[in-house]
Amino acid sequence: MHEHVILFHGDLGTYERVLGVLLRCSLEMTACRRYQFIVFLMGVFHLKMACMDTLWRIFIDPGTSRLDVNSLLQFVAQYRPRETGKIGSDPGFRRMHEVINHTGIALRLDAWRVKVEKRNCGISLKAFARSEPTQELIEEIADYLAINYVAGYEANIFKLRGLASTLRDAQHENILIMHQYFLLYEEISFAMNHGDIGRLETLFPPWIYIFKATGKHRYANLMVKFLTEVHFLYPDGLKHAVRYNLMVNPTGKEGAWQGADWVEESNNLFAKARALWSMKCKLLICSLQHDFGGRGSNYTKAQVIEESPLVEIYRSCHHNIERNFNITGLTQQHGPPNLSKTFEVLATYFKTHSPNEHCNGRKSAHTILDMIDRGLNNIEPAADLPDDVDREIDAEDLEVELL
Repeated sequence: MHEHVILFHGDLGTYERVLGVLLRCSLEMTACRRYQFIVFLMGVFHLKMACMDTLWRIFIDPGTSRLDVNSLLQFVAQYRPRETGKIGSDPGFRRMHEVINHTGIALRLDAWRVKVEKRNCGISLKAFARSEPTQELIEEIADYLAINYVAGYEANIFKLRGLASTLRDAQHENILIMHQYFLLYEEISFAMNHGDIGRLETLFPPWIYIFKATGKHRYANLMVKFLTEVHFLYPDGLKHAVRYNLMVNPTGKEGAWQGADWVEESNNLFAKARALWSMKCKLLICSLQHDFGGRGSNYTKAQVIEESPLVEIYRSCHHNIERNFNITGLTQQHGPPNLSKTFEVLATYFKTHSPNEHCNGRKSAHTILDMIDRGLNNIEPAADLPDDVDREIDAEDLEVELL
């Protein structure tokens, strides 16, 4: 083992357990007994879940953040009116992931509408699209929106909040920050889906600051440790191996990269063997749950190997039941959702309440702080809140990466 290392993938909870083993064995005489050959690789799928949870803490968790007509939960209420209670309490990864993506797209479309109408004397966005604008014009408007409709650059949030109360628009200021954080989330999703390690690493600094400001100090410390070791400690060969083993592409298709921890969680679903199915006329729920491998002192590698055929038997039974009951949707490869109605509802709402337009004197019940600046300067650091490191992941959470 002196010339080799073992790359160990896992989430934050796994990392803390591995770190505990390394600390416990640090006094051993040999490198092998100290487990120095173990190199831990952070799970980027769980990192993405942490980013989602952070945005929920910023935009939905505070009670006063839900009161404005231009708050995130009010936007969600327009196209998911029956799910506001669930989203406001414990939305889960998939539900919140869709909220961020769908609301972010609708907000950016509204920003395009506002800019196009100002530029072309009231012409609608649809009419602008029908006019077949040139690529240069589209890029020019996109650059302008990125500079002026997202917090930072020309949309200086500190300068705007320093204006007199009669000139401020507190709700628009919150929207500028919402644009910024939603775009950061979408960019980190894009980098992961395309296996772009370099782009992913460039996104670590802003998320580290956001994590620090929202109480996710352990994730922030793990990301700092990862960047430090990869770029300043590891030799070139190990650096290359670590960066190129963070993600895998099981299908070999473009845009289908997954974190190695996603593959582990997918396998765990079968190891825990759960099946739920229903019939149309009667509700028939069958729940099978069995953890293979034994318990307590009986939990050994040999026992896991011995019991592993049960996993394949379970999968075979599950498939037989699906076919015998003629259950549709036997694959996870569903078509893309039709979001036209969702965007129409939000477009109408945005046209009424103008989230992307500055209205002098507009008040807000809640001020969304600049978490990047707060984390960067360590001003009144947040308490160390629970990170849900052992949070259970279900099939819906994993399906997000397949859409």
